[in-house]
Amino acid sequence: MRADFWAENIIHTCLRIRNGESVLVITDQPLHELHAQLTAEVLKLDPAEVWTYTVPDAARPLRDFPQELLDAAARADVVLALHASLNAALEGQRILHLRDALRATGRGRMAGGFYITPDILARELAADYAAIAATTERLAAELEAGGAAHLTAPGGADLTLTLAPRSVHVETGLVHRPGQFGSLPGGLCHVSVTPGAANGVLVIDRALQGALLAEPARLTVEAGCIVAVEGGGAEAGSLLARLRSDDAGAGCALGQVVGLGVGANPEAQLRGNPATDSKALGAVSVTLAQNGFLKYDGWGINARQLVGVIGESTLVVDDQTVVARGACLI
Repeated sequence: MRADFWAENIIHTCLRIRNGESVLVITDQPLHELHAQLTAEVLKLDPAEVWTYTVPDAARPLRDFPQELLDAAARADVVLALHASLNAALEGQRILHLRDALRATGRGRMAGGFYITPDILARELAADYAAIAATTERLAAELEAGGAAHLTAPGGADLTLTLAPRSVHVETGLVHRPGQFGSLPGGLCHVSVTPGAANGVLVIDRALQGALLAEPARLTVEAGCIVAVEGGGAEAGSLLARLRSDDAGAGCALGQVVGLGVGANPEAQLRGNPATDSKALGAVSVTLAQNGFLKYDGWGINARQLVGVIGESTLVVDDQTVVARGACLI
């Protein structure tokens, strides 16, 4: 496989850009050289218009894009935004503003990838996305009806959850339809947990929001709420502190369990990177959120949500084994 196959894969397979479409390509400064490769691939398709923008390091944190760029997004058929870094708390809102500008017209589609590295381009973004999409959709069909889920793992996780029906969010890596928004790299099926319907022990022992954990974090969960936290070391402690609520009347003062994910990308690796950790084939992840922030954003840019990956998980939904010791069976 050519070293630059990722660019062809993104433009022709993931986004399926067509001749005559208008395209906006955005990267940040660390990905500037890769920006040129993406633009060159787009230009092979005889596009109607191409706009490009590089977020300069000197302007970071950039809280919003220039209005001219948002205007271009509103006219575009396709928007591609890849960043090597993103301060979710300070910069996440501008990604949502970009999405909203596109959504207002209903004509365009958008793929966003954050915390992208050259290794991710060469591996996860050069993957077979037709096969990944097929696996993701099979998982979605299994989880769409909701039901009773039981998550266990050798590290000590033993968590029961009720999955909310009709709440599946899929990241296939294929963003082909007008009005569609997707994440790159793809390969994740996420389902919401019914509020208040998670109980037991959750042991996050692989990764938490891009941090590889040397020490497992053990969370006791009652009626969906985190009621006790043990271990995890300083890094996990700092991340989990984001979920705390200062509201004395908050129902879940230490945070809550809001979602469950299953990875579907056979090329994805546990890197200590939120772009890939939960997308490895057979990886089971749990989404945690600050009190009141239930909705999964799909791009991992909500500073009030964390995704934890549990090693060698077994996931059973309504007596159907979906994942066994980290192997996807669907």
